[in-house]
Amino acid sequence: MNDLFELAGEKFYLDTQGISDFIKINEKTTIDELLNKKSNDDKEDYDKDLIEYQGPLIDMAKWEIIKAMIETILSENGVIDESMGFKKLESQLSIPFRLSFNTLLKNKLILKK
Repeated sequence: MNDLFELAGEKFYLDTQGISDFIKINEKTTIDELLNKKSNDDKEDYDKDLIEYQGPLIDMAKWEIIKAMIETILSENGVIDESMGFKKLESQLSIPFRLSFNTLLKNKLILKK
């Protein structure tokens, strides 16, 4: 089972390390820097002494978007006839699949073999 899934003559796979790196917040970012990005009203809800570093911080908004895109491409269940050519193949895939696939590919989270 060494062969990858092939789509339009290309083999693609998800870059899990790339995804992990993409959603991480810069490790040099300090808690103070994160708090300074919040409005003054939001700052009152935080006690800096109670916040401890627990490992790599991730951007939850980015993670949720990437997660939804991965779920979209993994759940595509349309019948695809690649023999009809690339232009017809494009129209057989759903808009959410195409948008998700293109976004992940552009951000190098899906790689070509």
